[in-house]
Amino acid sequence: MKSKLILGAILALLLAVTSVSFAFASGDAKGDNNGDKVRILQVTLQHRGQEAQLDLGAPGPSIGDRFIFSGNLVRNGKRVGVGAGDCVTVLFTPGPDPQGEPEAATDQCTASVSLPKGQITVQGLVDRTGPVPIKLAITGGTGAYRTAHGELETSGPNDQGDERLTLKLIL
Repeated sequence: MKSKLILGAILALLLAVTSVSFAFASGDAKGDNNGDKVRILQVTLQHRGQEAQLDLGAPGPSIGDRFIFSGNLVRNGKRVGVGAGDCVTVLFTPGPDPQGEPEAATDQCTASVSLPKGQITVQGLVDRTGPVPIKLAITGGTGAYRTAHGELETSGPNDQGDERLTLKLIL
């Protein structure tokens, strides 16, 4: 369950970047040593997209299981993009109660978003048993986003399933 919430964050990152041209929370923060500016963007993911959880390893949670998702990002009540991703469990250690929380669970996740002016990619390892906030890397893009890099930070969804995200984006 926690993995779906964290994986939703990955999708949100991709979709959130689509709204970069709409508004930045701050454009004045100092960036890296190359003179780039870090732009801070706050967005909310309403994760009601399509998803599938595939039990591909040993029966039950195990290495090789996959979580595939797609969905929309909403900003100020308007849909601003579409994205999709795939996460594969690369580390799994069951806890003392096989039906309870695992001792360790890590997924390798990649995702993409298609925008009118290009595509954006993100990837990272998601420690499903680790602390929050979770940070993932923006790894690149095409077109208007060809120089995109930075990171996403999220603490996961609220009780309604909406997930507030903070993007630290460098273009």
